[in-house]
Order: sequence, then structure tokens, then C-alpha cells
Amino acid sequence: MGKVYYLIDHFKDPYAGTEGQLYALIKALVEQKKRIEVGVFRNSDYIKSGDFPCSVKVLGITKMFSPVAFFKLFQLGFYLRKNNFKLVHIFFNDASVIAPIVLKLFGIKVIISRRDMGFWYTDTLKKILKFNANFVDGCICNSEAVKQVTVDSEGYALSQVHVVYNGLPPHKLAKVDKLQQTDDSKTIGIVANIRPVKRIQDLVSAFAIVKKTVQQAKLVIVGDGDNTSLLHQATALGVADAIEFTGAQKNVAQYIAQFDVATLTSESEGLSNAIIEYMVYSKPVVCSRVGGNPELVEHGTNGLLYDVTNVEQLAEHLIKLLQDSALSEEYGRNGREKVEKEFSIQQMVTNTLSIYSKYGYSVGQNQ
Repeated sequence: MGKVYYLIDHFKDPYAGTEGQLYALIKALVEQKKRIEVGVFRNSDYIKSGDFPCSVKVLGITKMFSPVAFFKLFQLGFYLRKNNFKLVHIFFNDASVIAPIVLKLFGIKVIISRRDMGFWYTDTLKKILKFNANFVDGCICNSEAVKQVTVDSEGYALSQVHVVYNGLPPHKLAKVDKLQQTDDSKTIGIVANIRPVKRIQDLVSAFAIVKKTVQQAKLVIVGDGDNTSLLHQATALGVADAIEFTGAQKNVAQYIAQFDVATLTSESEGLSNAIIEYMVYSKPVVCSRVGGNPELVEHGTNGLLYDVTNVEQLAEHLIKLLQDSALSEEYGRNGREKVEKEFSIQQMVTNTLSIYSKYGYSVGQNQ
């Protein structure tokens, strides 16, 4: 029976999107007594804590394309061959740039993951990644949109690239009671770290338009990052008093439960864990028509899509749902039904193992 080794760049904690999906996958496999180990380029406080669900080896790689990096990867190759690992799943981007060619020298099957729309690509990286495709057996993407970008940019055949949607653990799919509002406010909410790619400034601009029609509206922004420029923008627009910046939160559910309308304004998305969680809580969603968002949000069924940067259209959709509670509830119900059918950890694990089996490996139990 085969064993799988996961190779990653860095693991800050299990709360962010990609880290959370990897953690959930490995935890589920370990609970099924699968034979799993992890290698990480760089250490972190979370790895040091010993809370990761399986054995983790810190490789000590801090700089790509350095002699040290390749020496460490050759050491890893010898370790994997000695311990009968035949399959490595590279989950993050940096490792997928430098590791495949070394691993192939040791006769190891290599699967990589792609989970975004390629915002990190440069012309030089694309050339390297197209070369690397010769040493990669398969690629797992988290949406059809990401799959197409990967095929177009990295030169894989369509048959090599597979889609596995993100999953939510059973406790997050438990039935959720609707939170009763303590006042007459209408809450627009977003769960996203404050980064340029998330375009939260568009939401602030749209919110200022919304406030002219829905005076009781407020905006809650849940996520890490420097909010200085957003606060200046909100102040200039006269809506700063109606915006709450919560900062990073381990338990985002307590905030999502209070949203009347949930949003995501990114200019690039693979498959958004935030949108999936909105749908778990039966929230109507307004999001940008980019990446995997239309695979989650069906316009006019469980939410509304707008063209990225179109602030007026975004505001129009928000006003519509804030003013039509029946429509909002309908969209919320439809979203909940969709996520129950298509997005669970069990489904994600099953689909991932099915792909591993396509490359000749059945992940066995610990001896």
C-alpha cells in the first residue's frame, strides 16, 4: 500500500483558506489511519506547537534556487525513497517551482495543487512552470476556473488537471439557527484579509452609495491587515461611523451569523472558502464575477454577481437584497442546499483519494 508525503512552503495556522483546506484534508486522512507525513520549507510557531495532526519535518529552505535548497531537496528525495514514499503532493506554490524535477530523479510521482487564478505568475515563472510540467504527473485545482488558467499558463494537458472543490467539516455543516437582530440595522459583511486583490475599497465606495438609500445599513469587515487607507476612505465618504473593522478572528462564524448580506469583492479568486461559509449560514451573497465565484454563486438563484470594479452595480445589488427580505431568504436557502450537496470534507477527501488512485496509489493504513 502506498504512502503520501505532503510538501509545503510554510504553515502559519489552520485558519486561513489554503492552510485550512490542507489541515482538514490531512486531519481526515489521519483519522482514517492513512499513512501521511508532511515536509515544510520554513518553520512557524504553529508547527513548533506540535498541534499539527501528523509528523512534520522542517526542511530549512528559506531561499528558492539556492544550492542549500536543492541540497535539502536531494536529502528529502533520499529520505522518501528509503521510507518507500512513492507519491508527493505539493500543496503550495513555491515548492512546486523547485521540487518536481528533484523528486522525479528519485522515481517519485508528483501531484501539485493550484488554488488561485495565477496572480503570482510572472513571465519567468511561467517558463519555469512549463518546464516543470514535464516532471509533474497531475494537478489538483479547486475550481474549473483555476483549472483553465493552469492549463493555459503552465502547459498541462486537460487530462492531467483535476478539480476537487473545497470542503467543510461536518461541524460547520450543522444546521444553524438564524440569529435574531437586537436592532433595526441591516448588516453587510465581508470575510477577507485586507489585501489589494480583495478590492475592499470598492465595497467601501459601494457602501457609501447604499447608505443614501438604506440609512440603517452598516458594514462589518472581518479580516487581518492594515485598515488605515480604508478608514481614511470611509471618513472622506462620511460613512466611517457605520463601519466595523474586527481584525483577524478565529471564529468568523459569529460574525457571518449577523450578516444580512454577505459579500466578496476580489479581483481574483480560486474557490472562496468565505463564500462557502456564507452559504452554510444561509446568507445571500453578492460577489464579483471572477474566478471560481460563478461556480459557487448562481446569479439570481443563491446570490448576485457583479463585474469587478463596477461599484454602482455592486451597490445596486446590495440595496436590492437589503430591501427584499423574502428574496434574500430564498437565496440563502438555495445556497445552503448547494453547499450541503457539493462541499463537505468527506466529499473532498473521497475525490482527492480517487485522483491519487488514478496514478496507481492507494493510500494505506499505518502499520
